Amino acid sequence: MFFNDAPIYVVPNLFSYQHVLLLFIGAGYVVGLSLLMRRVKPKTQDRIYLAVCAVMVTLFFGRLFLGYDNIFQDTFWNADKDWTTLAPLQLCNLLIYFCPVVVILKKKRLYNTLYYFALAPLTALLIFPPVHMNLNLFAEYMFFDYFIIHINIMAIAISLPVSGRFVPSLKAAAFNWVYFLAAGLFIFIITAILRNFDHFRTASYFWTFGPAGLPVLTQLYAFFGELPFIYLLPVAIIILALNLLMWLPFLKKRDRKARLK
Repeated sequence: MFFNDAPIYVVPNLFSYQHVLLLFIGAGYVVGLSLLMRRVKPKTQDRIYLAVCAVMVTLFFGRLFLGYDNIFQDTFWNADKDWTTLAPLQLCNLLIYFCPVVVILKKKRLYNTLYYFALAPLTALLIFPPVHMNLNLFAEYMFFDYFIIHINIMAIAISLPVSGRFVPSLKAAAFNWVYFLAAGLFIFIITAILRNFDHFRTASYFWTFGPAGLPVLTQLYAFFGELPFIYLLPVAIIILALNLLMWLPFLKKRDRKARLK
């Protein structure tokens, strides 16, 4: 699978050398931003974070003009035209607008929420992208949008604790898992309402009405059958386990702080 004859980044031919290369580039960017944030002053950090947030917001709005469902298509206003990619209701889309709030307000609870909300699901989405995504960096705007947005949210979430702004807590890992379920229930209700409209018949925000094209979840969801919102539960179980793993790197740092007190 590592080397295959499929077009660049066409899923489900995952882990081709192109895919792995992009993952390494993304990881290098995350490490680079984290190291940079350790060296610059807090005000400079804020300016860099807000600039990154502006890039993500611009990319998201670019979907209107260059994405799958752009307004220049002759079929855009047709009753059966799918607009699901334009509504900011997926987890990554919500985090685009949550990131600047976290940077501006500088609250420990918000730092923890971003860290635990962003890292686990977005890592999975980069490793196992949706099957409808033709992952060609040079031919598909939506991949450019997808990759840049996901990597930048992860970079912000990781660099905040690495730069010393806060130490992720185990208590926050548990609370944010509950917040994730609550957010999923809220998005489920919104999605259920939207699915009554022609342009959103196939909407499955927060994976509440199906796997939304994610190969890694398709098999898990096959076990549950056609049960709305239940689809979110396998994701939630995986995220809880990952949240605990995400807390472990900071365990020694927290113990050292406790001894110093």
